[in-house]
Amino acid sequence: MSQNKKNSLWLTIQFTTSLIFSLITLKLNFLNYGEEIFGIWILLISFWGISTVVDLGFGTAIVKYIAGANENNDQNEVNEIASTGFIIFLFLGVILLITGLLIGFLIYYSNKSIIPSGKDSLFEIVFILLGFSFYFQYLVAFFRSLFEGFNKYVVTSKLTLIYNFAILFSVIIIFLLNMEIWVLALFYSISSLILLGLYFFTLKRNFSFVKIKPGMFRIKCAKNMLGFSFSVQIASLLGSLLDPLIKYVIGNYGSASIISYYEVARRFALAISGLFNTAFKTILPRTSILKSRDDYKNYILDEGFKFPKFGIVYSGAFYGIGSIFIVLLIHFWFGFDQSILIFFLLSLAEIVNNTGYMVYTFFMGIGKGIYLVIIQLSNNILVALSLILGFILFSSELGLVGYFVSVTIMNLFMLKLMSKETGIKISLYLAKMNINKLIILLLFIFAVITLNYFYQVNVFLLSTILSIATLILFIGEIKSYFKQLMGLIGLAKVK
Repeated sequence: MSQNKKNSLWLTIQFTTSLIFSLITLKLNFLNYGEEIFGIWILLISFWGISTVVDLGFGTAIVKYIAGANENNDQNEVNEIASTGFIIFLFLGVILLITGLLIGFLIYYSNKSIIPSGKDSLFEIVFILLGFSFYFQYLVAFFRSLFEGFNKYVVTSKLTLIYNFAILFSVIIIFLLNMEIWVLALFYSISSLILLGLYFFTLKRNFSFVKIKPGMFRIKCAKNMLGFSFSVQIASLLGSLLDPLIKYVIGNYGSASIISYYEVARRFALAISGLFNTAFKTILPRTSILKSRDDYKNYILDEGFKFPKFGIVYSGAFYGIGSIFIVLLIHFWFGFDQSILIFFLLSLAEIVNNTGYMVYTFFMGIGKGIYLVIIQLSNNILVALSLILGFILFSSELGLVGYFVSVTIMNLFMLKLMSKETGIKISLYLAKMNINKLIILLLFIFAVITLNYFYQVNVFLLSTILSIATLILFIGEIKSYFKQLMGLIGLAKVK
């Protein structure tokens, strides 16, 4: 099996296991703390989730430049990049930790509609402990980027699995002993510290050729990395603001309990697209070594278009065929039927995102971050407006349709920019990725939302019909990809 196929397989295993663990921990935490308390936890941990992407783009730059230096067998350059990157992460993490604590207290603890009086002292401890967890994870991000630059996703996947086991074990212990929520935050910090230690040990054992020394810090190297990826980082930051923005609007115009319903739906909708994105993270180091316009065009026409084409089938399999199982799981495991409609609303946007992931990552790999900044900024503005209008004027979760509209517009805009960079006609690209199937799938899900929300048709019946209709739509493609998968893992021969 080739290295890229091994990487994709292990990334898939890692993400699938993480998803299963997260659903178990989510349920146990809901049972242990209740919708309101855990809703506040979700809000606070999502804030530190923003902080993890505020690395000024150095993580992405490390992947790109390590991949390039390794391709050229330049060991000295590898060491300079690693040393420079580590020192930047070390000190920048401290600055971000302090800044995050100050901003977090100003935003959340001055707003009693989010953290009510009587619970503020408890969640102050939680917030600080989550801050330390953030810092350890921030340093982990450096080592992960370093390993990914060497295309060693198998290693990062295995280490992530160990971390997820630690979190699951912690949550089970806390649930059985009925411990307070600050203990949960403490266990998160300890697990993150253990993960950091494992990454450091793995570097010393398996990547001993990499030397990280303060004396190898290079200002020129830092400038090159910052120059490459600052705009990429701004785009990542803008993208990470979307989820906390939605939760903040819900918390102000709805309640902490509604945040819990949204979080359940979000876990399922984003887990599906996240699995797709995680499995194909290898696109970044592969596009990072492309040099010319001809390289760009050849890559997309020979290999790149296959990702959105598969993304449509993948979306059909999970958001369409698998929808009945997800609806039943939400209903019986979490008991939040309010989350089901939200899941379908979020699915619309994630289906489109699955087709645009390759183009987005392609821009990141070739350093066209300014495109991503424009896309994310416009997307956030459109989504924010639709959410506020949806909750103020209609008091309805249908405002999330604006998320789909903005995502669609921005993905079309990305195709326009791709055409500009490569000379590939948009019509050719859409034809190669099988756009007709995408449109039909979206119409199917729109029908489910409309019939359930406006006509109160039973959602279980609608989901069953959707599953059958989507299976008929994609049966040929699913058979083909399944045969390829069997060949990949050695269970069948691909003709």
